[in-house]
Formats: sequence, C-alpha cells, structure tokens
Amino acid sequence: MLLVLQLSGTFISGMLGIEGKGDPIDGAVVFGSIAVIIITFITFITMNYKVTWVSKYSVLLSIGLGWLIFLLLGKTTSFSSHSERLIELPKLLVYGKPIWDSGMFVTAVFITLLLIANMMASIRVKRPIKKTSD
Repeated sequence: MLLVLQLSGTFISGMLGIEGKGDPIDGAVVFGSIAVIIITFITFITMNYKVTWVSKYSVLLSIGLGWLIFLLLGKTTSFSSHSERLIELPKLLVYGKPIWDSGMFVTAVFITLLLIANMMASIRVKRPIKKTSD
C-alpha cells in the first residue's frame, strides 16, 4: 500500500509540474494534464466506435494528440540530431565484442527445451480440436 501511495504521489507531482520540494505548481503542465485526462476518456469511448479506422487507431491518435498538446504548451524537451544523414543504419556490435558465458549457454539450452516442450504440448492439444471441427 505504501508503494502505491509513493507512486501516486510521484504521478500527481508530475501532473502538477512539481520537479522537487518547494517548486511551485506549473499551470501549463496542469492544463496539459487535464487535457490528457480528457483525451484518455475520449480514447476509451472511441475504442468501440463504429468507424473502423477510428477504433483501430484511437490509442495512437491520442498519444500523438498528447504530444502535440505539450509541444504547443512549450513543455517538450528539444533534441539535436547527432547525425547529418536523415537515415542511418545501426552500427554492428555497439556494446563491444560478444563474450562467452557458460551460464548464458546453460540458460539458453533450458529455455530452448522449455519452448520446444510448450510447442509440442500446444500441437497435441490443437490436434483433437482440429479433427472434431472438420
């Protein structure tokens, strides 16, 4: 229960725009938070909308609208491009050379056996269902 109270306190502080102790409430962030709450309710309503594309993309549209609100309020962080190219392929082995770890090998073997057993069980369960439906 204490963890829930701590998390909700942090969440409420973020919605009020309070970054640290003694900071004043940021009115723009409060306005944006209220707008996002309203958009969330609208999202839940439009998830069951009769127009197919609206119901399929309601969550994506809501996320974009939330970003747009905070962009218009000037509360987004600016970013700078570290590359001059528009599209850049990822670099190979960014985190360094692979290192052999016997513990990872043992874990991979057990996980592989578990996944194969799970797949075989799913196939065996599905087989009688398929025969009766034909």
